[in-house]
Amino acid sequence: MNIIPFIYQNIALQESCWIHGDPFFTGQTIGEFLEYKHPVLSINNIVQRNPHINDPRWSTYISLITVEGTREVKRDVRAYNPIGLQLIAFESRQPKAIQYKIAVANLVYAFMKGELSPVKNHKTHDLYLQCQEILKLPAYHVRPSAIKHLAKQTGKAPQTIYGILNRIEKGVTCIDRRSPSPRKGTHSSVSDETVKWIETIFTKHPRIKVKDVSNETNVNLSTVYRIRRSVFKNNKKNR
Repeated sequence: MNIIPFIYQNIALQESCWIHGDPFFTGQTIGEFLEYKHPVLSINNIVQRNPHINDPRWSTYISLITVEGTREVKRDVRAYNPIGLQLIAFESRQPKAIQYKIAVANLVYAFMKGELSPVKNHKTHDLYLQCQEILKLPAYHVRPSAIKHLAKQTGKAPQTIYGILNRIEKGVTCIDRRSPSPRKGTHSSVSDETVKWIETIFTKHPRIKVKDVSNETNVNLSTVYRIRRSVFKNNKKNR
């Protein structure tokens, strides 16, 4: 079973899989989402008190391979679709349960309308929202997997996703192509901020595709090529 992170609006779950086009989530990741100290035990207690949650319409068993010591162990665990997730959230008494219930309700609504998909092209604004959710994930192990998955989802290079994350962390959430005081002589149609961002991208990731940078920054290819050439030229001078 291919386990991948799941991100939708304010919902970020570390373990999910897609079965017949529907997302399913393990009890472990639901418990972490609800911020339980003992995720699996807490979710199992909720389900034991409310056995209807294990209805085949809302849950199923999936096979997971985990590493224990030096060996791999295959286990069958219960996973829940968005409705099962909502039923669990309804029974949760966690401090943040109310906001989680609202978020899960939005997820269930999108699920019922058929708007969820494991592979979906996102507009730039949606991509920024996805990246904001990734920043809420643990920095090690989980976040790189989420970045790789989002890059595959959107057809972007991983370096592009990393670039967006860096901008968000710095408080820059949008791209301004128009500037009241553009650079004299070069790239006059692009703001100084955008030029500096593109220069940073090529400095940190010299092999990134010009087309990817152009698509992400909304700057035409010829301008991006000029910025790229100037970056490489300056790097040669500084060697």
